Amino acid sequence: MILFIVAITVFWQQSDNNPDAIPEKSMDLPVTIRGTCFFRLDPKPALMDKFDSAPISGKEITLVSSGKKIKVKTRKDGTFLIELRGNISASLEDDLVYEKCSVKLYIKPVTARKKWKVPWRTVLLLVVSLILLIAVILRRFRMYRRKVIKDVSGDNELIRLESSGFSVRDLFGQPRWRGNITNYRSLNALSNVIIKLTDSNGSETTISSDSQGNFAFSGHYRKAVFQLEGFKTATHALKNGGFLKVQLMSLREYALDLLMQLIKKHLPEKAPFLTPREALKAAIPPPEVINRIEELAYRDEIIDENEIIKIWENIIKE
Repeated sequence: MILFIVAITVFWQQSDNNPDAIPEKSMDLPVTIRGTCFFRLDPKPALMDKFDSAPISGKEITLVSSGKKIKVKTRKDGTFLIELRGNISASLEDDLVYEKCSVKLYIKPVTARKKWKVPWRTVLLLVVSLILLIAVILRRFRMYRRKVIKDVSGDNELIRLESSGFSVRDLFGQPRWRGNITNYRSLNALSNVIIKLTDSNGSETTISSDSQGNFAFSGHYRKAVFQLEGFKTATHALKNGGFLKVQLMSLREYALDLLMQLIKKHLPEKAPFLTPREALKAAIPPPEVINRIEELAYRDEIIDENEIIKIWENIIKE
């Protein structure tokens, strides 16, 4: 009996002195080891591991802004979709691997685009206005097509209508005209040429060419008459505007031109080569007309333009 008590006492002392002995109660204590994280903001908000700066994927991020709370998951690169705008609080909560981390963000609100609803009447009005504008442009472009207007005296081209260049201002303003007046034979500039402009009501406006033979006017005129002492009067019908190149023929040259027309009527093959005397020898009738034309062309006298016009009318009647 004594030996049994001694044995129990020795065993009890050995168990108390054993440093490796672990109380049974200590096995119930929990052991938790968590990593730390942080939010990278540039270039895009992303959840990163603080230890090696590696992106953390598959974690649930809580976003809170103005009372709204949503949860999103991080992608493979640690970024996450932010659907809220304004001041936002992003945080990782209730995670078994990482401790809680959070960040404050500001995302600029997107201004909502207004959807404009255009009434069908407005669309129709715009379409009609566009068609009218195109029609006006096409009509205005017609005046810039080059064309030649021949004077009634014959084949001599005395007035030419040429393009003056297109201007948007011409679409809605009054027709603009510019021009230059020269001598038909020498092509020298003619100054102080009287230009009489007549509108649709019959009212007349008078202007004159400058020292370089230039002139300009604007308005809704229907006719322009160019007059200079000693020169044949030239007339031009006005429409849309443009550049007029006017060549005035002297009355002496006009008389010779009539002679050429008379010779051409009787001897067309010799017309370019005959003088008035040669025409008389060729017995081109009427001789009195040829004599008078010769006087008008070569004698130093004041020539009446109306007399030449009458001679021309008589030649046409024959």
